Amino acid sequence: MKINIIYILGLLFIFSCDALDDIVSELDENEVQLDFDYYIQEGWDSFESEDFLASINFFDYILNAYQSATEEVQQDIVFEAYHGYAWSNFFIASTLFGEQNSNQRLEYRNTSYNTFFIADAILDTISFDSDNYSFDYDCDILAGKVLHHDYKIYYYLNQYFAYDGDLEYLEDVDIYSNGEEFIDSNGNGQYDDGEEFIDSNNNNKFEFGLQSLVTQMNVNCSDYDFPYAEIDINKINMMLVKDYLRKGMYSDAASFIETLNLSTINLEFNIEIPDQDINNEMYLIGDFLNKTIDSNDLYSINLDTKSVSIEVTPFLPCNFYDLDMNVLLVGEDLRDELLDCVDTYFETSSEIIFRYKFVNGSFDESIYNQETNLSSQCSDIDGYRTLDINLNTIEDSIVINSCYNSCSQSCFNN
Repeated sequence: MKINIIYILGLLFIFSCDALDDIVSELDENEVQLDFDYYIQEGWDSFESEDFLASINFFDYILNAYQSATEEVQQDIVFEAYHGYAWSNFFIASTLFGEQNSNQRLEYRNTSYNTFFIADAILDTISFDSDNYSFDYDCDILAGKVLHHDYKIYYYLNQYFAYDGDLEYLEDVDIYSNGEEFIDSNGNGQYDDGEEFIDSNNNNKFEFGLQSLVTQMNVNCSDYDFPYAEIDINKINMMLVKDYLRKGMYSDAASFIETLNLSTINLEFNIEIPDQDINNEMYLIGDFLNKTIDSNDLYSINLDTKSVSIEVTPFLPCNFYDLDMNVLLVGEDLRDELLDCVDTYFETSSEIIFRYKFVNGSFDESIYNQETNLSSQCSDIDGYRTLDINLNTIEDSIVINSCYNSCSQSCFNN
């Protein structure tokens, strides 16, 4: 009996050891993955606090473990590490200012670009959707490529002007602006993996060009918004607008802007003035701060209701039409309007100012037909009334009541 008990205990011990090994092995594997999850989290926490070097190191720790095969790393973790590493390298480059850091900036940007391709290749082989982060990974990778193209255009233009107009740099600009040539084997009008192309910059990657990449973003990522920095579809689109302006393609820039789904606000202006004081016609003249205000910004006031409604686009306030002739601006007029509204975009913070005044009578006949009696209480140094619009809380409609040639609203109390 005693021997049987010892035998059974021996079996239990042997069995327990095997089971314990399995349990320990399973715990070790889970601990490793938890450890890697920690590094991913720390990487993005460092990124969010703009410590991009620390962010690079956290993601690189995982990549080193994967590349050296010292530890088994799951493919979704590998992908997340490459994704974070690509963004971290891109953003650390933006912290390096001055000509002395030019080469280092370029190195970080190129590392970022190459890493986006690696991440893209891994993403194509796995089914992955993170429960911890709000990334749209496909769109993130596409956005990273757009940003790199925009940077390369800027970089080679600087090189062109720095080296006395060396045309080789303009060829590089063309690669990233218009894309590389390819043989469209299946006749679908776009480059597909495996099709032959002329690798003009010898980097073994097909460059789609900025226009093609931005078009893809608008088709597939129309609501894109990167969660850790101010990069959204609007900023992506502005990169193409800038490229059109660089190339003098003003009609293309205007046409592209008109296709964008930008938020608008209806401004309803009500003006009170005694009927006997109206000079047959009345107008509102106005536009946003930093834009030239001229006859193209005249809006006719309905004399029966003494009101006028204007639909404006605060984010990119371009007005491509001659309001008198109701035709599209052309030539220098179109160029000037584009430069004005794009400059306004780059100078815009969370608030934008609409400047306006009322005109009683013909705008062309006399400057004295415009409001001239406004105090600084409601007007700026040039005599324009101002309306502050908060871009973070855009309303569908804003109603503005004004007494002609006065800052008071008492005329509406009668």
